[in-house]
Amino acid sequence: MTGSRLAGKICIVTGAGSGIGATTATVFAQHGAGGVVCADLSAEAARATAAAITVAGGNASPFAMDVSDEKAAVALVEHTRAVYGRVDVLHNNAAMAIPGSVHETSLEDWNRVLAVNITGAFLVSRAVLRIMLEQRSGAIVNTCSNHATVASPRLASYHASKGAIRALTRQMALDYAPDIRVNCVSPGLVDTPAARGVRGGTDAVWARKQESNRYFKRAAQPREIAYGVLYLASDEASFLTGHDLVMSGGQGEVAF
Repeated sequence: MTGSRLAGKICIVTGAGSGIGATTATVFAQHGAGGVVCADLSAEAARATAAAITVAGGNASPFAMDVSDEKAAVALVEHTRAVYGRVDVLHNNAAMAIPGSVHETSLEDWNRVLAVNITGAFLVSRAVLRIMLEQRSGAIVNTCSNHATVASPRLASYHASKGAIRALTRQMALDYAPDIRVNCVSPGLVDTPAARGVRGGTDAVWARKQESNRYFKRAAQPREIAYGVLYLASDEASFLTGHDLVMSGGQGEVAF
């Protein structure tokens, strides 16, 4: 353990099988979480993250689920309560992207992206909030994106879903204050397998993407984003709610 910023808190992380989610689950455990439920569509990936946390001396439990499944969202919270007794922190991180402008996007692809990215956050939050309301405490952190406010080519459904996450975050913050805080973190380009794979990226394409950041000339590392999530989840942010913590390395902050 490297710190105690989440001492004893019980955390759920969705999309915990890789990238930002896996790293955040690990950082939560390193900073004293009493238990971390690692939820992911891939049972194998969820087990791998939980096992790595356990080997390092933390307490973690895997849970395989599709966040867009209402019954699975309820089962996730029931599992967490059965194993750990409560829920203190939720990180809604599960997401997907299917490239395409509006005229290129099938209704099936549109519905799938929104089902995972926004409906999934709604379903898991709803299930968790029922526990947090009983406890009269809790923190929810949603993974948004700088794509909520900055356009990029051929990602219509993803942009729409992240704009919705930003709006939902603010609405939830208002509805559940003061006992439950709700914030979001908005990364820009992050060095994850998913980000590298969008639009079938090659090494050359990835290099150009990194160069597009005028400030750092690189992508963020997942751990850099995880520490932003850690702050929002911790009591250090006790007077912060409805906030979008933009961690884009300056992307979108210049006019041309």
